[in-house]
Amino acid sequence: MPTVTPHHPPFGSIRHPGFHADRLSEVSSRFDACPSGGRRTWARHSSETSQGRPVRSFIQSLPHPLANTLFMARRLRTSFYEDGLFTTTNADFRKTEHFKRVYAAAKATGSFGRWNVRWRIHVLCWAAHHASAIEGDFVECGVDRGGTATAVITHTDFGRLGKRFWLLDTFKGLDPSQLTPEEASHAGYMDYADCFEQVKSNFAGMDFVRLVRGTVPDTLENVTSEKIAYLHLDMNCTAPEIAALEYFWPKISPFGIVIMDDYGWPRHYQQKIGYDRFAQDNGLEILRLATGGQAIIIKPPS
Repeated sequence: MPTVTPHHPPFGSIRHPGFHADRLSEVSSRFDACPSGGRRTWARHSSETSQGRPVRSFIQSLPHPLANTLFMARRLRTSFYEDGLFTTTNADFRKTEHFKRVYAAAKATGSFGRWNVRWRIHVLCWAAHHASAIEGDFVECGVDRGGTATAVITHTDFGRLGKRFWLLDTFKGLDPSQLTPEEASHAGYMDYADCFEQVKSNFAGMDFVRLVRGTVPDTLENVTSEKIAYLHLDMNCTAPEIAALEYFWPKISPFGIVIMDDYGWPRHYQQKIGYDRFAQDNGLEILRLATGGQAIIIKPPS
């Protein structure tokens, strides 16, 4: 039950051959988006060009799909394209020394393989910072080698919080008995070796970490915390994830946060159905994020 599964697309560089970034950039280099909207005629465009002034509005005169494509294409070289997310917006969080240190520690656990999941880690760090000020402990169900938990621990300097961090997993992959026929049909890509000894080594000396080995929901009662501030679910399987959410929900403090890692991935659509049903039954709304398959719920005050 890993943090990152191999079916996630191998994004990680905007210089993907399919983009032809240099060619698109060259094609669109004549165009500048007009920040205030409006349209100008081609004659005006030609006049401005001949006078050497910046052309800001011609692109706005084009049909929206084409205008948007050109707008995105000319920014390929500075875009963020990774883990199912492509954006031309600011992503400079990944350039800070603090985030580099956090991500390096997470990556060193071996959880992510050759993929990069930086924005997903950024979301988890934000959620952990939010939860650090809320009464209750942290829980992660679906740990693999501990990459996401390590990121959270490093980002928050977890040892100073006076909280416990419960990490639940089989530490050897999925329990086949929990899979629906549909889930079983594509479970082959989630064939993982026993990693428990490595996980123990990764968290050695961290007295606040509690490793709980076994199948969820059988192991849920081993979590003795009465209040939970942070719950991260990433077991790649519907039954244990919904069972864990139902078990911990009464214990989650007001404004506590739940992060669902697989909510948006097409291969995990059954998990989305289960989460949507839980949200509907409890009068909640799920916020779908653009990072990987992530989604979040913040528990409202009673």
